[in-house]
Order: sequence, then C-alpha cells, then structure tokens
Amino acid sequence: MKRFLGCLLLVYVVLLGCDGPSPTPTPTPASESSTSGPPSPAVTPPGRQAGATSVSTHTSVPSDIPGRTPEAASTLIAAPVSIAMVSRTAVVRQSQEFSVELVLSPRGRGISGVQVRVGYDPTRLEAMGVEHGDLLGLEPVEVQIIEDEKGVIEYAAARIGPTEPPTPSGTFATLKLRVLGNAPVGEEVTLRITDVKIPDENIQEIHPISIGDDLRLEVSG
Repeated sequence: MKRFLGCLLLVYVVLLGCDGPSPTPTPTPASESSTSGPPSPAVTPPGRQAGATSVSTHTSVPSDIPGRTPEAASTLIAAPVSIAMVSRTAVVRQSQEFSVELVLSPRGRGISGVQVRVGYDPTRLEAMGVEHGDLLGLEPVEVQIIEDEKGVIEYAAARIGPTEPPTPSGTFATLKLRVLGNAPVGEEVTLRITDVKIPDENIQEIHPISIGDDLRLEVSG
C-alpha cells in the first residue's frame, strides 16, 4: 500500500500545481495610495467596543442548488459520502469479461479525488484494467496498480483544476474483469472494497465514508 500511496501523492502534487503559483500583489507606495488631509476616523459599529475583533460562527453550506434551503444542504453534508459497486448482470459465464462500476454519492461535498482498493479471488477472476468515469472530469490524473496474483486492484484518480462543491453523484471508475475458465459453475465470485480515501475540495480527507456491500455474481456454464 505504501507504493500506491506514493503514486497518489504524485497525483496530488499535479493537482495542486496545475493552476500555477498565485500572483504576488505589487505594493503601492504610500505617497500614491494616500490623499492629502488627515485620515478619516475609524467608525465603530453600535454595540461593539473599539478594538474588538468580530468572529463569525456561521458555517457556509452549498445553497445554490435549486429548491434546496441552507438547512437541507446542511443535513445533506452531515450524511456520509458513500461508494458502492454496481454490476449490470447478476450472472456471469466461465471465461466471460464483465464490468463493475464504482458509484460515488458525495452528499453535498466537493470531491477532488478518490483512492480505492478492491479485492477479489484470483483463482476465479482476472482483472483486465480500470477506466475512469466522469465524476472527476473528462480527463482526470490516474494511477492504477493491479496485482493479479494477490487479487488486488488499486486505483486513484484526481481532478485537474479546482473543485467547486457540490460534486454530483456519478461513476468514479469502471473495473474490467474476466471470469476464469475453471471457475466453479453454480458458485459465486465476490468483489470487495477494502480501502478508500476521498479528499474534499480543500484536499482534506473526508470522514466518515460509507462503503457498500460486497458484490456477488453467480457463475454459469
């Protein structure tokens, strides 16, 4: 997993540096920024002592979604981000290739990237690769590592450019697999999400994350 995390770190470096450095403001000489005459006195709002600092306790929530009130948006953000596996078929044949979608529900948050680890039985399945979905844009930065002898798929993708919350629900990635020719007919092949990390719009790791149930498909002859 350390090797995978190192690859993901590279993804985040690209993500954070894609817009280039922020412009440095040019200082304005005092002679140009000030006008003649004495400075205007500071005005203290009613009820506030001079020199006091105002601290806002308001937490902003996405309220620009049509028909959603700030209260509803706050409730949505309180729900955990969820990720689950979805297959278009419940039965697969020996030697058949099939796809499994990783679907993510951000629940009002911004999603800058996703790192996921999926386990499977290498005596019954073979991993063919991973294709990115549209959740993180049309061309996200990607890293994938497949250890077929161990039955492990590790995949990470990050959005290029800033993330504007909320991110709509959608398919993060599609796994491509094949049923081995000697997989027992009538038994099940199983895939399981064993680890996932998701950074928000500020590249802060999201907690908690709800992971869907194992995906079980029956093998036919």
